Amino acid sequence: MTGILQKLAFISMRKNKARTVSTAVGVALAVMLMTVVVILAASISASMVESAGRKYGSWHISCNELSQNQLDSMCSDGLVSSVCYVKNSGYMLIAEPADSSKPYIHVADVSQNFCEYLSCEIISGRMAQSGSEIVITRQFQEDYPDIGINSVIEVDLGQRVSVSGKTLWQNASYLGADSESVISAGQKITYTVVGIVESVDSIEYKFSPGYTLLTCGIDGIEADTKVYIKLNNLSADISKITKYISEEKIIYNTGLLSYLGVTDGENLQSILVSIVSILVVIIGAAAFVLINNSLSSSADERSRQFGVLYSIGMTRAQTFIMFLTEVLAVGLVAIIAGIAVGTVFSFLLLNTVGNLIIQASYLDIALTVSVNFCYIAVVALIALVILLIAAVFNAAGQMRGSTISKLRKNDVIKTKNNSRSKSFNRLSAEWTIVLNSFKRYNKKYRYVIISMSLSAVLFVSAGLFGQYADNYIQEIMPTASYDVAVTSRDSEIFDILDAQYAPLSALGGVEKSGWLCSVSAGIISLDDLTLTADYKNYAESRNITKIEATYIFISDESYSSVSAAAGISGIFAYDNMTYYSGGEQYTTTLFQGGGAEINLYYMNSAQKSAYYETDDYISNSTLKQFGISRLDKSYFTMELEWIADTGGLYIIVPVSELYGFVDETPTSVQMFFCADDHSSAAQKISELGEANGWNISVTDVAESYEKEAGTYAMYEIFAMVFTILISFVAVINAFNSVSSNLIKRKNEFAVLQSLGLSNKSFYKLIIYECLLLCGIVVLITLALAPCVSALLSLSFAVQTYKYIFPWKYLLIAAACAFAVFAAAAVKPVSVIKRQNVIEVIKGNSD
Repeated sequence: MTGILQKLAFISMRKNKARTVSTAVGVALAVMLMTVVVILAASISASMVESAGRKYGSWHISCNELSQNQLDSMCSDGLVSSVCYVKNSGYMLIAEPADSSKPYIHVADVSQNFCEYLSCEIISGRMAQSGSEIVITRQFQEDYPDIGINSVIEVDLGQRVSVSGKTLWQNASYLGADSESVISAGQKITYTVVGIVESVDSIEYKFSPGYTLLTCGIDGIEADTKVYIKLNNLSADISKITKYISEEKIIYNTGLLSYLGVTDGENLQSILVSIVSILVVIIGAAAFVLINNSLSSSADERSRQFGVLYSIGMTRAQTFIMFLTEVLAVGLVAIIAGIAVGTVFSFLLLNTVGNLIIQASYLDIALTVSVNFCYIAVVALIALVILLIAAVFNAAGQMRGSTISKLRKNDVIKTKNNSRSKSFNRLSAEWTIVLNSFKRYNKKYRYVIISMSLSAVLFVSAGLFGQYADNYIQEIMPTASYDVAVTSRDSEIFDILDAQYAPLSALGGVEKSGWLCSVSAGIISLDDLTLTADYKNYAESRNITKIEATYIFISDESYSSVSAAAGISGIFAYDNMTYYSGGEQYTTTLFQGGGAEINLYYMNSAQKSAYYETDDYISNSTLKQFGISRLDKSYFTMELEWIADTGGLYIIVPVSELYGFVDETPTSVQMFFCADDHSSAAQKISELGEANGWNISVTDVAESYEKEAGTYAMYEIFAMVFTILISFVAVINAFNSVSSNLIKRKNEFAVLQSLGLSNKSFYKLIIYECLLLCGIVVLITLALAPCVSALLSLSFAVQTYKYIFPWKYLLIAAACAFAVFAAAAVKPVSVIKRQNVIEVIKGNSD
């Protein structure tokens, strides 16, 4: 009999093609939507991780003081996946340097896997493969054009030291011929140039005094070697590192780790996982209601058929098999189609719209489709489980009730002897019929209401997701109000302001300008301050007893503006102490209260050299004592925004009091400009600087803002696609539920028509029913929307959002619900109007 039941299931599916196709399309759309959500999240995550790897390096931790025994222990315990070595081999003075601030060749001996760990783009030739080959940078080749691929370089490397004998490396700028020198080892080494790289940012900084050239001969830990490590099981092993290396010696690649989801707090992975989980749950619920409604409609229409089958001995197991055959036949094909279409749609979305946005916003991200088959399998499994649950649910429903009631098709009619209120009696005949029908056919209405309520909640979810994403991106975007930043060096501050800042401020298109001068102030003993609890705990754990302060000199006009806005006077201080613990970044203030009296040990150039030699800042400094008042960054002028998000203690002083705090005239100034066209302004500034021979560097800050805007656009696309696809599922769900419910009640309408129901009253019945259902749906959505908003808000960083109550989306959902109810009723109403009343009442229309 099982085979016969399966054939009956297929016959029923073929007979009710509209319902079968509706169910299949709904399942396919739900699976497609889950697939798109999963693939987009995985692709964005993979692309961001790849971009972070290029920017920050693909290593997990590094250490400058790692011994071979420590590394061997970590390897033997299975923590280490692979290792990269970078050794500072030494410096050689260039006889006639092209750049006076960069007079050295610096050679770094690296592992052959260096390019896999750190950014090193080869633009010509190849990477060095032995200790006799070397790679030069593009900047070195431009400054010394006679040296290129196949050239032979002979170097006599030595140790770079200050006059006090302190070893200096690439993280210390050139101090001048009188303040430093190179102690040669007296052993010349010959290298053959085999390649040119764009830059070696992880070793050579903009201020570094040496051109970094890479050779490749090291294969273990030697003196002056930095070790970069990739861990086997990142999430598990990251916490075990401190068993082998002390915490203060570990350098975490926080830029990459935050994208990999192993740092504490908010990170890309946790955001994506929470968003995807919530969306999959919502979509799965929608899919279940759709499938369940379709099966329920099919079961009710075939009630007499089930009665006949039960009368000839059909068992409970066979009932389940019949339903299972129907859902699997429709579901398996729909699942495969949904996954296929979702994958193709994701590919097209990322490789067309996504790449257009990347190109327009100058983002350095290569968007690629990342199809994780494990995730796809989970999507398919979720869809299959939903199908099985729906089959069990409806099979159990058909098992209830007697065989006779199924043959008579009257099991859903229940009469209740409830007294009616006066207000109920005053209702029109049409409203009375609608309310009575709602009571009698509560089960049928229940599925319609659930379906439409879930559809409305899905719509609200999609809209809220886009709004939360909007708020999140707006919060994490840079907030500086200037468009172009200019750094000028090698001239005294007042000369720079007169000769450079004044004409730049007067350029056409420049709407607003400002400047500041930053100078190393000296050292403050932490014992002289009442520290905040957080920073005190950190300082004690790292045995930190002193900090370096920085002077920020601003114009008297800007100082007066800040003082008036903040309501404070004297010397301002901005204390924004940033530190790392356990691979996570933290920020706190330095001292308690709104101000403090400080003892600042100021050092000029000569005093700094003596301090580097003796490490005694008290004897080699000038003591300056004064009071400071904390300045909140909300009162910052445009130029002070430059320090808003940087860590350290900044002492803000008007320039008229410059020589009361320093005894050397500063030789660099930071200038900031707002312009109506930032690109044009940056170009004009560069051209003016080049024409006058100024030593300036120009940064188009607004361009980086546009890159951040591209990230916001990615969230917008994700939200838009989600809204469109979820709307398809919702509309199909609603149409299927409403139309099925009206068709199932054709006997009731036939009886009313036989009793003289006019066309006008019939249409009133439909309109009133739509209004009733719409009202219930709105109430349910109103109750669920705050919960949905709370869940979605938790998908984003807690500090970046305010709770959103979705009034706008509720109003739109209410209007759309009524429109969908009305549209879904058009075809059933047309069928009911054309039906043969006598045949329907006799029951011969099935």
